Amino acid sequence: MDSISILDELLGLMAGQGITMRKGPMGGDGGGLCKLRGSTTFFVDTQADTMEMAVKTAKALVSMVDMEKIFIKPQLRQFIEQYGIDHA
Repeated sequence: MDSISILDELLGLMAGQGITMRKGPMGGDGGGLCKLRGSTTFFVDTQADTMEMAVKTAKALVSMVDMEKIFIKPQLRQFIEQYGIDHA
């Protein structure tokens, strides 16, 4: 899977969990998860590098969703395990 496909799949998983998405230019270093008016919103920086945005998306997904309770394609799960979990 390329980084565009990974990002699309991750955003699809977020949407499936009820997380709202907003896409727009934020200078290339933006994006991330926040709570607005009681709902969770993920901002996608359309000027950011696709791989960087995929990593931010994976980390946000891990922080919000029990990954063991949803189906995730094996290649996507591998990406999440590699980049989405902060290793101390």
